[in-house]
Amino acid sequence: MEEPMFFTKLKTLYPTLTYSETKIADYILANKDETFDKTSQELASLLGISQSTTIRFSQKMGYNSFKNMVLDLSRSNAENDIQEIQLKDSTSATNEKIKNYFSTLINVAYDTNPPALIDQAVEAIYNAPIVFCFGYLATSSMAVHLSQTLTELGIMSIFEVNPLDLIAHLKSCPKNSLLILFSKSGETQATINTAKAAKAAGIRTLGITNMTKNSLQPYLDIWLKTMYSPTKTRFLSYTELSSHLYLIDVLILNLYRKDFPKFKHAVTQYQELTKKK
Repeated sequence: MEEPMFFTKLKTLYPTLTYSETKIADYILANKDETFDKTSQELASLLGISQSTTIRFSQKMGYNSFKNMVLDLSRSNAENDIQEIQLKDSTSATNEKIKNYFSTLINVAYDTNPPALIDQAVEAIYNAPIVFCFGYLATSSMAVHLSQTLTELGIMSIFEVNPLDLIAHLKSCPKNSLLILFSKSGETQATINTAKAAKAAGIRTLGITNMTKNSLQPYLDIWLKTMYSPTKTRFLSYTELSSHLYLIDVLILNLYRKDFPKFKHAVTQYQELTKKK
């Protein structure tokens, strides 16, 4: 059974809700137990909003239906939100909180990126003559990891640490190439500028970034969502990248599954070329 995550998602998404969506969120926060047996139409009538607004709210929260959102809500406990690491915590307590945080981030990424979206991303990678990977500062490690893994599969992949060098490459590469961008917040200016340059050059873009509305999202052809909170936290930046690592594995293994003989052969060749003599 999946871990209930309603309140974790709501905490992340709340700042981006519209006025009508905020009415829904505030009602649920104040009347959780009275929401379980309501339909989307009943809740809409109670709050004086349209039924389509309640349905859009459930979709924004990452659920494929209002009914599934209410089911997750019924199993969620606001008091079981992410627990910050305290200086007085024991090693055991610290390790437990980190484990739970990893699990929450990965579960949210699983829940908000349906199979059809993953298939679309895999298809874009498979058909691209060149795949560029970019991340700035902490997320650059994710871009390096993905680029190296794609290279092992025999896919032409380029990682550039300098956004200006990457932008220069984008201007002269085939139009059906793909740029994969990593960003925790979706607000990193170097990443946004690179995405803008890709769009201007006619290059497709795939972003792995914050599930809430952000400045990078308008420049993405494909948007894979992760959870990010700008709130100051004791969890390190690399802990927050666990969902990025999860999505990299999802992309790679589904790509491998798409054409197993081809990629198995490429990996074997790569291993032969790189093994120690």
